Amino acid sequence: MARLTALVLALAAAGAQGLALRRPTFVPGAASRSRLFQARANLRVVTAPNAAALEVDVPAAVSKYEQFNTWAAEKGAALKDNFSGLCAAGKESGNPLVRVAKYSQAMAVYSVFLLYRSYRGFGVILPAVFQEVNAKLQEGVAVKDEGVSNDVNAKGQLKLRSQILISIGAVVYTSLVLARFTVDGAIGLIKGIVKGLLGVIGIGRKKKQNFLEAEPYWDQSTIPVNTYKAKSPFIGKVRSVKRIVGENATGETCHIVIDHEGKMPYWEGQSWGVIPPGTNPKNGKPHSVRLYSIASTRYGDDMTGKTGSLCVRRAVYWDPEMGAEDPAKKGICSNFLCDAAPGTELTMTGPSGKVMLMPEEDPETDLIMVATGTGIAPYRGFIRRLFTEATPAAAAYKGEAWLFLGVANKDSLLYDDEFSAVLKEYPENFRYDLALSREQTNAKGGKMYIQDKMEEYADEIFSKLDKGAHIYFCGLKGMMPGIQDMLKGVAEAKGIDYDEWMKGLKAKKQWHVEVY
Repeated sequence: MARLTALVLALAAAGAQGLALRRPTFVPGAASRSRLFQARANLRVVTAPNAAALEVDVPAAVSKYEQFNTWAAEKGAALKDNFSGLCAAGKESGNPLVRVAKYSQAMAVYSVFLLYRSYRGFGVILPAVFQEVNAKLQEGVAVKDEGVSNDVNAKGQLKLRSQILISIGAVVYTSLVLARFTVDGAIGLIKGIVKGLLGVIGIGRKKKQNFLEAEPYWDQSTIPVNTYKAKSPFIGKVRSVKRIVGENATGETCHIVIDHEGKMPYWEGQSWGVIPPGTNPKNGKPHSVRLYSIASTRYGDDMTGKTGSLCVRRAVYWDPEMGAEDPAKKGICSNFLCDAAPGTELTMTGPSGKVMLMPEEDPETDLIMVATGTGIAPYRGFIRRLFTEATPAAAAYKGEAWLFLGVANKDSLLYDDEFSAVLKEYPENFRYDLALSREQTNAKGGKMYIQDKMEEYADEIFSKLDKGAHIYFCGLKGMMPGIQDMLKGVAEAKGIDYDEWMKGLKAKKQWHVEVY
């Protein structure tokens, strides 16, 4: 109750401060600059704890744009220095609440810095600005759930919480000013406000994913391999099965979540084996192991570290004479998995494989990922680890991850919503190119296959590989001849000895292939 009361009072305080502000309307030109100064004065109200950095003489008018640029840059630099100081104070504090307060004050200052910096160009949209603000804000709210020290009594806690909310109010207000209320901006703002406010009261914090990491996180010496074998398999259980392609897809593909109770850990890029029930009618022996690339990070889709996911296409055979599917020739394991109900037991082996592991020791390494169909599975794990989950690898990554996916049509796309969301949020570190063979044409007017899409960027791909990028291939083995022919043709056109070039990539472990 005390926590809730403090929150309500803090919100009221922030609201009162917000009502005291008059939101100016910005248009390019001299009027805009004068309104900027008024906005600056308004913002001083909600950033009172940091007024020292704002107490500067504001020119009565700025007659030349160059003068304004210089002035804004100087004040922005002062604010940035103050921001760094507050962050340092927050980091040094042993009290979680004080730490959050310092960080949120820092964000108020940082938002004003963005105002100065951005209005040097007058071309600001909210999503980019608020992503930057909110990323820094999360540093403040993502503190451990530990008790508040005794040296901060209830009244002091209320004051700190009020200060936090008021500071966040400054961030929100500044973002509104910068956004000029674009539709996308308003959506981004609402999301940011909700995350920020919930973070302050300890709800909805993004839990760090670090409890399954090596030490250091990139060390592959302890990676689990063949923990379970065919003679001593693991019994997992199906958690869920979901069709993930549209009506016009060329076949049915399912996303299958499996519960392994944390007893069958794996790393991104590895595979699990599944032994379907029954016996082989040809020899009366149990069916052999079928390998499937794991389509989730080591933490699983539910982030518990107790589940893993597979991406499975139902294998069927269409008999032209019968004019129907021949059930005698359907894939035994794929149909078993796609038809499985929650709770179905699975006989499993693995995890296996080290070929498709990510080189995380150098966080600036570029990754080129090439997939056809369900070969997308390991890359979903890569991308979630680097961009979606709060892993040490994600915090460190500064390279570019480039995904090429080849499928027949849009309805056959796999995890497109996830990859598109990552592309929108991390446009500087993630690229996503599609080859839709039945809907696109290549430069020669033929169908657009994966090698054709890669060829469009051949110069860039070769350049990245020369600089140490790693390239991965996963999918049907029929994809490789076309890709290798394309690469060989490009190499010859560049005067490169293809065989020697390929030997160099393999020797440096930059070439990764897992096809079936």
